[in-house]
Amino acid sequence: MKNNLIRGFPLICYYLGLFLLAIGFIILIPLITLIFYPSSREFAACFLIPGVISILFGYFVTFFFHGKKPANLENHQDAVLVVLIWILAILISSFPFLLTGRLTFTQAMFEVTSGYTTTGLTVIDVSTWPEIFLFYRSLTLFVGGVGFVLIVTSVISDKLRLNIYEAEGHNDKLLPNLQKSSQLIFTLYFGYILFGTLLYCICGMNFFDALNHSFAALSTGGFSTKVGNIYD
Repeated sequence: MKNNLIRGFPLICYYLGLFLLAIGFIILIPLITLIFYPSSREFAACFLIPGVISILFGYFVTFFFHGKKPANLENHQDAVLVVLIWILAILISSFPFLLTGRLTFTQAMFEVTSGYTTTGLTVIDVSTWPEIFLFYRSLTLFVGGVGFVLIVTSVISDKLRLNIYEAEGHNDKLLPNLQKSSQLIFTLYFGYILFGTLLYCICGMNFFDALNHSFAALSTGGFSTKVGNIYD
């Protein structure tokens, strides 16, 4: 039975594989905007390439451990895993910006880091960037506000994963079961976003701007789709 458990460095690789799957799907989400803004189709590859590669790598890593069960994280492995998750997330998520050729590596990393940490500082002129990237920036605020680890544990959560969640600095276990807590947090987030978007629309803002500003407001970030922010 012990030989069927994933331990040590392979255990960290297993969790990173699961995270690569998650971050790959997150990078692909902005492609939905192409339905409403077809003029952005020339930038589709900027999201498809890193998103698909991340998913394939994640699938390969997790497939390698097929049939085995993860053991408990120990010897500060949870802290190491959280650090690696953040580094990978920022690095992989910067590629959509890099592939446009409009930002340097440092600028792309800065923009993504600002989004995931919900800082809201920016190095781009939003008036010159297509909608797919404006939505992507807002999405990083949402993901950063919820937390990378919460996104992963919402899928794989059980008592063995609790240490990962706490290692990111969370103590918001609203319910005894971590998976149920993550589901409740997601429900609250989506509820606030829908309600905020509706109120912005009632006040005269178009749906796209309303949705993006709801993401930013909920995560207390400063990204906007307008140069003058909400007053533009």
